Amino acid sequence: MEKLETTTNSLIIRKQIKILIAEDKRTDMRLIKALISRIRPNALLQEAHDGKEAVNKTLEFSPDLVLMNVQMPAMNGLEATRLIREKVKGKQIPVIALISRDMKGEKEKCLEAGMNDFIATPVLEKTLKEVLIKWLGKDEEEENLHVNFDIIHIYTFEDEEFEKVFISLIIKSMNEALHNFYAYIEQKDLIAIKAASHKLRGAAATSGLIKVNFITSKLEALEDIEDNTINDLMNQLEAEIKVVNEILSNYLKTKANQ
Repeated sequence: MEKLETTTNSLIIRKQIKILIAEDKRTDMRLIKALISRIRPNALLQEAHDGKEAVNKTLEFSPDLVLMNVQMPAMNGLEATRLIREKVKGKQIPVIALISRDMKGEKEKCLEAGMNDFIATPVLEKTLKEVLIKWLGKDEEEENLHVNFDIIHIYTFEDEEFEKVFISLIIKSMNEALHNFYAYIEQKDLIAIKAASHKLRGAAATSGLIKVNFITSKLEALEDIEDNTINDLMNQLEAEIKVVNEILSNYLKTKANQ
């Protein structure tokens, strides 16, 4: 799947990373999805809850990487990986084993089954990030798409004092919006969620916040409060706001020291 994004300077077309998570434990699934949303906010995620589903989803979804729990019902991760290697022709999809820290001898079995690497559970963010970079590469292009400062300069008329106030207001409004989103979700108020998404999307567009704009456009398009994607989108939004806050805060500190 390709995503198209625009900035004032360029038109960027890039491939969206697809990751399949095969995990039968609900809490571990939620943890892994939350971590990936922080590490790769724009990754497209799919779930499988047993080995058979993992094989079927791999054939259907054609992921760029599979995180595979070794011990799952119906069909374990080792059997599922063997089938994936048999059925997927031409493309060597990295399959990363999720194994318990105390499972001695399991790494050798994983390699024999066709797995490429291992992550001990419970999964740590640092370890997961290292593995994703190892097998998918560092997304340097994506790192530069959080904030487009050219847009901020345009809207602040390159007035440094006004720019400081403008950026401070961006940080404050994003944090307030995030708090409001969770309140509306708790209340199951879809109309309020869509209105808040529209408002934040407009602010993001005039502030050069590329990913916030993209995520809020998806939230605004929701038609059902029970839509399963809402939690994924909120994880992405929270992670992206944290990144943007850090970028903008560091920018203000740098300006203050000049």
